[in-house]
Amino acid sequence: MSKPAKYQPLADFLHAFQGNEITLSFAEIEDLVGVLPKSAYDGTFWSNGKPMPFRPMRKIQAETGFSMSFQSTVLKVCFKRRKP
Repeated sequence: MSKPAKYQPLADFLHAFQGNEITLSFAEIEDLVGVLPKSAYDGTFWSNGKPMPFRPMRKIQAETGFSMSFQSTVLKVCFKRRKP
């Protein structure tokens, strides 16, 4: 399954991550992928669900095995590895 090249560094980071959970600030995510779109400030951007072409984070979730939880008050995203 392909993903936009912009988000490939985040997918690579999650693939390499050995733990089960990590919380990244928007600044840390932007260090990996560049400036996030305005839609990233909406929980829908990070929502878990069926991969869709216009939802790049859903594709990353499907490929990496991580679910994402957006923490809007502190602009962070918690990535949790789903159990097989």
